[in-house]
Amino acid sequence: MKGKYNKHAVLGLTLGIGSILIPTIGIFLAMAGMIYAYLAKKEIARTEEPGEKVAKAGFICSVIGFAFQAVLISVGVYSLFNAPVAP
Repeated sequence: MKGKYNKHAVLGLTLGIGSILIPTIGIFLAMAGMIYAYLAKKEIARTEEPGEKVAKAGFICSVIGFAFQAVLISVGVYSLFNAPVAP
């Protein structure tokens, strides 16, 4: 059964990586990735499926992606309202 990981864990990791790479939309991918990774951890504990490390990696990537996207959006909003006005 090697290589057959929990589907929620794999989805959480995929969304976590996508949240780091895709601007603006990545914040929503990160939230979904955190949810799926959390669900995978609970499901893995209950069923003893392989994929605990994949779920943990997905959660970590999602948190990093969320923080990165939040900074990008904050900088964008700040620069939008503090742009110099042309005379």
